[in-house]
Formats: sequence, C-alpha cells, structure tokens
Amino acid sequence: MATVETGHVLFWVRLAGELPHGEPARGDVRVEVQHFDMASTATASMVASGRTWARTHSLAFFTMGRTVHYKIHCKEEEIERAWPEIEHVQSMMNERFTWTCERLSLRPTDDEDRRAIFDSYYLAEHRITPTAWGFTKVASDDWNAALVFRFFAWVSSRIPRARITVNDEGPYVPVGYLAISGGRWAIDMEDLQRNRDYLVESELWKYAAEQVEAVARFMNGQVFAPIPVIDYADRQEIRALGLPNAELARMTLDQVANLIRFPWESAERP
Repeated sequence: MATVETGHVLFWVRLAGELPHGEPARGDVRVEVQHFDMASTATASMVASGRTWARTHSLAFFTMGRTVHYKIHCKEEEIERAWPEIEHVQSMMNERFTWTCERLSLRPTDDEDRRAIFDSYYLAEHRITPTAWGFTKVASDDWNAALVFRFFAWVSSRIPRARITVNDEGPYVPVGYLAISGGRWAIDMEDLQRNRDYLVESELWKYAAEQVEAVARFMNGQVFAPIPVIDYADRQEIRALGLPNAELARMTLDQVANLIRFPWESAERP
C-alpha cells in the first residue's frame, strides 16, 4: 500500500505491476501525486526501494478515493449570519439521508485551518483562502454526490453574494469543476484552467479532449450527467417515494432528487 496526498486529503492506492525498469517495490512506498484525471489514474513522483522515480502511471485507485471538495468565498459576517441555519440543515442532511462513505463536513475556516492547510499552498499559488470549506468522500456513490450538490445549491440561496465552488472527481459532474453564486451553476474556470494547463503541458491529449467535450455539454445545458437512479432504489429516502422499480428504471438521479423533500423545505429551522 501507499499513501497519496493532495493538499490535506489522503487517498489509498495499490501499486499495479512493477516499478520502472522492472524493479519490484520493497518496503514503504511514498507517492506524491501531481495530478488526478477522470480515469482514476495518476501522474506522480514515487520514492520506492531507496530511489526516486520521476514519474509513474502505474497507480490504480480504490473507489474510496473519489472526493467532492467544496469552498465558500464570502465576507466573514455573511457566513456568521447564515451559519446557524446552514449547520442545522447540514446536520439534518447527514441524519436523514443514506451516506455510504462520508457525510457533509462544511465548516467555517478557523486560524488553525489557515496555518495548517491554506497558508501552505494557497499563498504560494496566489489563491484566496475560503471563508468556509470541507470535503466528502463519496467513493463510487453518485447519489451521495448528487446530495452534496443539492445541499450547496441551497447554501447559495442563503448566502446569495457568496461564490461557492464544488468539485467532483467522478462522473456525476462531467466538467469536474463547478461554481455557484446566487443559485446559478457555472464552470469554475480557475480550477478548470489550472487542470487544463496541466493536461496540455503533460501532453495528456485524451483527457484534454474529454474536458473540451464536457465543457461543450455544459454550455448546451448539461450540468449534471443523466445517471440512472435504479442502482440506488434501495436507499430509504428513495424507497419512501413509493415509486415502482419499473418507473425508477426510467429516471435519473436528478429527476428523483426533484421529488425529494429536503430539510430546507420543511418548517424545522433553528
């Protein structure tokens, strides 16, 4: 096993095959990932058997590695005013819905976060530290990914002047990088361009082409992929709708989510 770290998020991977030049890995292996792509492979520098290999593509991720990252950029007083309600709704989301890996974990950025996480690499890249942030590992669970995006669409309505970025490494968001402000989804051009530059510099043309296609689909109105919901028919919140499997088999995640009564639609508010 090896631990792969990007920023503050840890992923577990398995090494597939031998190291470069046919030498097997011995002892601990450290992998420093420089890039993730949509096919769940990685470009990385790797230290193994006492040597540093400049780059390897021989990594296969366990599905637990897929993570939805989210950040809120707004004035501190805006998050302070909205936080009691957001925290309450987040708690209800975590309690009432089926989460197979991790739950929602949005939290305001504190001084420790700034020192331990954001100051270490945001300042170096001239990026602004978010007012609130978090991440949720969803593994291969696209229903959980959909729940995260539904939650942040609502959060945007509570802080309409905030810019919220939500990035998904999986198939639910084909373009990969989204931002929402005032309830309207857009492409997170900053992170998309950063990823695009890397793909071009690394001559990863296949993935660069897939990214262009995803952007084109977004511009034509496809924000979220039309993923069938039938694989999630056993979830208690979906079963509660009382829809027969024959009907669910014709529906997508978003079509079913439109029928769900979410916590912010109830009268139970702090």
